[in-house]
Amino acid sequence: MLPDLERIREELKGEFLQDCREKLYSLDEILCRFDSGDGETSQLVSDFKLLVHSLKGSAGSFGFASVSHIAHALEDYIAPLGTDSPIPSTEAGHYLKVLSEIIESGRDLGEEKAVALIRKLPTHAADTDEDGPERSVALLHIPEKVWSKIMSEELSRLGLRISNASTPIEAIDCGLTLKPALFVTSMQLHRMTGIELAEIFKTLAMIGDTRILILASRPQKELDALSRPDNTSFLEKGPDYRTGLENWFERVLS
Repeated sequence: MLPDLERIREELKGEFLQDCREKLYSLDEILCRFDSGDGETSQLVSDFKLLVHSLKGSAGSFGFASVSHIAHALEDYIAPLGTDSPIPSTEAGHYLKVLSEIIESGRDLGEEKAVALIRKLPTHAADTDEDGPERSVALLHIPEKVWSKIMSEELSRLGLRISNASTPIEAIDCGLTLKPALFVTSMQLHRMTGIELAEIFKTLAMIGDTRILILASRPQKELDALSRPDNTSFLEKGPDYRTGLENWFERVLS
């Protein structure tokens, strides 16, 4: 007989898995309602986001970090969509399928397999072929919503998978998990600067080679004269940002 503590742990795990099944069923139902036009779009989008966020938050507590990471990736996928835009059922369905397979197996995938799966899941930058090539990740921590949206759209257009972090701590955590090719942040952050956050990235061996771009409101000439960590660049948040972004993107990939 299992010790009481082990038995309780198994019971809680079983309850968690059942709760995940119910959430995934509800998410699938919402996608079906999008397809059939049944219901108010903004409310369905809100319900979908709430369920995904709940799934992400609870999974890590029960040893299913891969579920949490994939749910986070699904949040990133639907983030650019407006509240009045239906969530694409085919693309979102790929995420739900992967999540369902993990839950039904009753075992966590492990970080390495989860990240490999995430890189193949649909983005707004490419097709939805599950067997397609892995896509490079651009991690964003940009407090200004307008610039976060702009950078997400621009980097998606350039073919990158976008992942958003809401705090510097989450950015570091996501960085260590996803090992992004690029990290874009702002000069002014909560309780630190973008340069300080870049310096933290550079001290961590797993993400020390990540290319970093810091957005700032100062003229580009002044920014170029600033001291910065290796592999870190600045971009003026001005009318010519797109040209500067494309030039930087070409440089870091050359």
